[in-house]
Amino acid sequence: MIMDYVVEVTSTFETEDGEDSMTVTCPAMYRYTPERRLIRYDEYTDEGACMHTRVVSTSEGVDIIREGNRALDLRLRPGQCFSQEYNVGYGMVTLEYVSRGIEDCLNEQGGTLTVKYKMDIGGVGTFNTVVMSVRKTEAAE
Repeated sequence: MIMDYVVEVTSTFETEDGEDSMTVTCPAMYRYTPERRLIRYDEYTDEGACMHTRVVSTSEGVDIIREGNRALDLRLRPGQCFSQEYNVGYGMVTLEYVSRGIEDCLNEQGGTLTVKYKMDIGGVGTFNTVVMSVRKTEAAE
C-alpha cells in the first residue's frame, strides 16, 4: 500500500458532562472516484497496538471499519439506526448509533469528510463529530 497522503482525524465527543476531543495525524492511502472515496490508515495505541482503519464514502453513506484490538464497524446511513457489540477493554458493551449528518467534501486532491452521529454505549449517550482532512504528502506533490 502506497502511503502518498496524510489524514488528520479530529474526533469530538460531547456528553452531558462536557466535551472532549482528540486529533491524530497518520500517513494514509487515498483513492477517489465520483462514486466512492476510500481512505486507509494505521493508527497506533499508546501500548503500541496497531489499528487498521478503512473509511469508505459513497452516496449511500459512510462506513468506518477499524480492525485490531478495538475493532469497530460503523455503518452511517441517514435516518438508520444500527447496533453492535464493542470491546471497551474490560468487556463487551452494546453500541447503538444513528447518523446525524454526513458532509463529503472530498475530491481528486483530498479534502474533508465530516460525519456526525449519536451513540449510546452501555446506556451512556454521546454526540460525536469526526472530521477527516486528507492531503497529499509533500513528497507526492
